[in-house]
Amino acid sequence: MSTPYLRVLVADNKEDQVVTLASLLTLLGHEVQTATTNEAARRIIEVTPPDAALLDIGLCRTDGFGLVKALSAIGNKPLLIALTGFHNAEKTAKELGFDHFFLKPYDAIAVNQILEAHRQRKSQPVHA
Repeated sequence: MSTPYLRVLVADNKEDQVVTLASLLTLLGHEVQTATTNEAARRIIEVTPPDAALLDIGLCRTDGFGLVKALSAIGNKPLLIALTGFHNAEKTAKELGFDHFFLKPYDAIAVNQILEAHRQRKSQPVHA
C-alpha cells in the first residue's frame, strides 16, 4: 500500500516563504502544517508529529536547532531539512541532525524530490 502523502511541517519566520512553500507542498498532495515561531512549531510537533520537517534554522527569538532536538526525540524521527540564508551553517546543521541542507533561495523541485523519495521509502513494507 502506498502512502498518499507526508505530514510536513514548514517552519520559517518569514510568513510569505511559509505560505509559498506550504501551498506548493499541498498542491503536490502533502498534508502541511505551518509555523512562524519556534513555540508554534513545538506545539505542532507535540500534537501531530510530522513525517518531514522543513525548518529555517534562524527562527525569530530562537533557532531551529532546538526544534531538531525536539524532533529527534520523537520515536520515529522525521526527515529533517534545513532551509537557511546562513551560508556557513551546513556543517553545523548536519552535526545537529539535519538530513539535508538548502541555502535560500532553494530549489523547490529538489526539495520535493527528497520528500518524494522519503514518501516512497515510508511506503515500502518492513521486512523482519
